[in-house]
Amino acid sequence: MEKGPERRYATAHAFAEDICHHLHHEPVTARSPTTVYRLRKFVRRNRMQVIAAVVAIALLCCVAALAVTYFRASQQARAAAALRDRDTLQTAQDAFSERRFTEALELIGPIVGSEHVGPQARLLQANILLEGGHPSEAEEMLSSLVQDKPEVAGAAHALLARVYWESIEDQTGSLERAAFHRKEAERLLPETADAFYLGALTALTVKETMQMLEKALTLDPRHYQSRRLHACTFWASQRYLEMETDALALIVSRPKDSFGYFLSATARFEQAKYEQALKDVEQALALSTLEANRRIELLDLRCRSLLALCRYQRVIAEAESSLQEFPDKMIFTFHKFCAHLGLGQYDQARAFFNQELISWSMKYVFDTLAAGRNWHKPGQRPEGAAFVYMNEAEASYTEYAAKGRRLISKGYAVDCSPDGTKLAYSSGALGASRIALYDFRTGQSELLIVPGSGPRWSPDGRYIAFARLRQVLDMAVLASVRHTRVSSTLGGGREVWIMRYDGIDGCSSSKIVHPPRFPRNVLSSAFCAGSIMYSSNLWNKYWNMKSVAA
Repeated sequence: MEKGPERRYATAHAFAEDICHHLHHEPVTARSPTTVYRLRKFVRRNRMQVIAAVVAIALLCCVAALAVTYFRASQQARAAAALRDRDTLQTAQDAFSERRFTEALELIGPIVGSEHVGPQARLLQANILLEGGHPSEAEEMLSSLVQDKPEVAGAAHALLARVYWESIEDQTGSLERAAFHRKEAERLLPETADAFYLGALTALTVKETMQMLEKALTLDPRHYQSRRLHACTFWASQRYLEMETDALALIVSRPKDSFGYFLSATARFEQAKYEQALKDVEQALALSTLEANRRIELLDLRCRSLLALCRYQRVIAEAESSLQEFPDKMIFTFHKFCAHLGLGQYDQARAFFNQELISWSMKYVFDTLAAGRNWHKPGQRPEGAAFVYMNEAEASYTEYAAKGRRLISKGYAVDCSPDGTKLAYSSGALGASRIALYDFRTGQSELLIVPGSGPRWSPDGRYIAFARLRQVLDMAVLASVRHTRVSSTLGGGREVWIMRYDGIDGCSSSKIVHPPRFPRNVLSSAFCAGSIMYSSNLWNKYWNMKSVAA
């Protein structure tokens, strides 16, 4: 009992109430009314309800934890799927850049319905169809993408402009639709490297293509597609120093990709850097599994580099190895033929000769003599039927080199400007040609438009008319044509086009069902001693064969 009366129960009734409170798990007045004490009494008084509430809260916490875990897992799975789809799309884009269209289509098949990259995959699929010569299918697919988000819709408009620009039916209507879609593409596409790259693909003239690519590379110097097209355009323009610079940038960007080394090797070979070209070829061959055409090009380039270095025994060994891998490729037989000539082994060389090698052998004579080398062992001229064309080619080269100098090694169908300061000429091969301009004052060539052939100047010297197939040609394919003629993938005849001589603008003039016939008495590969020199049929024969083989 408390000693102080003020701390005792005042009455027996108060004491009885506290006992009742205690029995009913309610706070008693004899204790301090702390929060913990009141809470404990409340729990004992409402035990079942509290247990139920605790269980419910625990269940809610578990559900919340499971929901958060599932959400995080779902987000991670979505992120992984997005990354996987983007990687697949990038791989497909790389295959497309290498013109491995079948592989690219197989890669994008599973992702055309992807919520992450589906529209971009369908855009690439349409691009592949367009490049593969199926414009109708590409048009149908692109038409379904013009209502997508701006960057996809803009790209679809850009490719539709290309479809209609290259259409061979309803010329006037096609050009009008092409102009409309191009304006829509310019309106919708943001100023990004991808957008300018698409603009370069749909540009008509090479000058406009290069302007678009320069903008793309200014925004993103590591933009692979733009850098690749930039390098290939320099290749087609025969500007090998700039091509080498771009090739090195591609190697830095993707050191395990063989294409950069292939471009570098080609550029260095054309600049007579044969040792460096060989190193690049070996690096490209060692990197990864290459498609057959690219491997053939590399093996061919290795043999040509070794020939230029006069390493004839190794040429024979490499050519024999290449023939075991590609027995139907006559170019390697030709390299053995040239190597035996260099060694003075004329009987062995004669055994490899056939009529298919005539144009190549004549080209080889011109190229080796122009480089200051002999095409046979010094002091031992080969004689016999197998070497008649080569001896005639040497005599012709000596005759014409005494009168002038070779300006352009890969050209034909030359026309001189009215003021005598420029040459318009075709370059490439039948079905894969382009129009270029040589300036006597600067000594430089400039690629104007692709494709095109048979240029002719207007009387006032402001315009160039030429024949053109409504067809897009890939710059890498165009530049690398050496051994075969490329036929058109589209039907119909050629069209006559006209463009300004500075390459700023071009427009279709009229359609011709049959290809126009141009005079063949103009110098084919531009020897010049102050003016165009007209030549005999034999001269044209040598240079036209050389141009086709180039």
